[in-house]
Amino acid sequence: MKILLIFILISLPLMLYAEENLTLEKAIEIGLKNNYGLIIAKNELEIIKNNVSIGNAGFLPKIDLFGSAEISTNNVHQKSITGFSLDKEGAPADAINAGIAAKWTAFDGMQMFKKYESLKIQENIENFQQKIKIENTIIQISDLYFNIIKQGSLVDYWNEHLKLSYFRTEIAKISFEQGIGSELDYLKAQVEQNFDASDLEKQKAVLTSLKASMNEVLSRNIETDFAIKDSIPTISQIEYQTALENMLSKNKELLASEQNKELSSLEADLVLSKYYPSIDFRIGANYFNSTSRASQISRNYGFALTLGVSAKFNIFDGGNDSRKLENSYINIINADLKNKQLSLWLEAHLYRVYQDYLVNKQLINIEKENIIFAEKNMLFAQESYKNGSISSLEFREAQQNLLEAKYRLIFSKFNAKINELELFLISGQIY
Repeated sequence: MKILLIFILISLPLMLYAEENLTLEKAIEIGLKNNYGLIIAKNELEIIKNNVSIGNAGFLPKIDLFGSAEISTNNVHQKSITGFSLDKEGAPADAINAGIAAKWTAFDGMQMFKKYESLKIQENIENFQQKIKIENTIIQISDLYFNIIKQGSLVDYWNEHLKLSYFRTEIAKISFEQGIGSELDYLKAQVEQNFDASDLEKQKAVLTSLKASMNEVLSRNIETDFAIKDSIPTISQIEYQTALENMLSKNKELLASEQNKELSSLEADLVLSKYYPSIDFRIGANYFNSTSRASQISRNYGFALTLGVSAKFNIFDGGNDSRKLENSYINIINADLKNKQLSLWLEAHLYRVYQDYLVNKQLINIEKENIIFAEKNMLFAQESYKNGSISSLEFREAQQNLLEAKYRLIFSKFNAKINELELFLISGQIY
């Protein structure tokens, strides 16, 4: 029992500080939940949604309650044409006034309807903008995730590379001690071994920095340690024509741009509505009660009900409406041009990324073959160097070739995966 307790106590710190195993799905889940930029975007969308109301568009009446009360003291000297006179010092008076008034715009040139439609389109645009931010966050997390895998693989490669350097140094030392090899070869092997050890530490620093960047994107403690045990997955098969069709129908930037075109047209309609008259209905009720000892009438009170209609039609405003209308038509043209420009840029970008995607997929197969040859060459070089049939320089060359082949393969896999993600983003397949 005591032994078990001691084991638990010893193991507890290790359990508490155990490395987190981070998967891509988990990273995306944390990022979408915690990322400050996305939370802000969500709140901004909520504001836009709150603004989409018939009241904000002007459909509902405006109702005001009003009231007042006052007390005064008056010094009065009055004399009427009938001969009545009144002289009072410090005569008190009071008055109460209260009521309700309502105003409803019955017609404003369809401005209310256009404004409501405009508010809904603004909501759609903001919704697309939020989705764009979500997509970009997913891409950012995925990019970091696969980059960490890449840099982690490079750390492993440098470890293997360093082991070969230790082997080379040991053989060079033995050869020197036995009088077979030169001291120069031994010293050179030691120097290059130290270079490799230094490069390994630099590679570890790159990995640590990337982990910090991941934690930053996930909006958590920068020093949170985690491990990624995945490898870069197999690259998907993507057809260019399918990606192009998806881009035209699903790309969020393009969909937002099309909504902006509609918004520009509505803004022109809103300016046009000012060329029509506006008609308002009014209704009100008012109660009043006043008393005074400073007047011939000691009390005045009653209740009033008012109904009314008013119409307004602007004849001339200095040409401002004409100017605004002309500018709104220009904005419609510009919105259409921007939409076409964006569509053309996206198509060109899709084509360029797709070509890189094809090249990197092809490079993966080539580099896989190169690694097979480089590994065979390294095994041969190890045996040959041990037997003294090849020089230290030849061994180093075989060592470098193997490292470079592994580098090229992991870079090709990473680049192809990033190309794949970008193709999914352009074609609207991320979110």
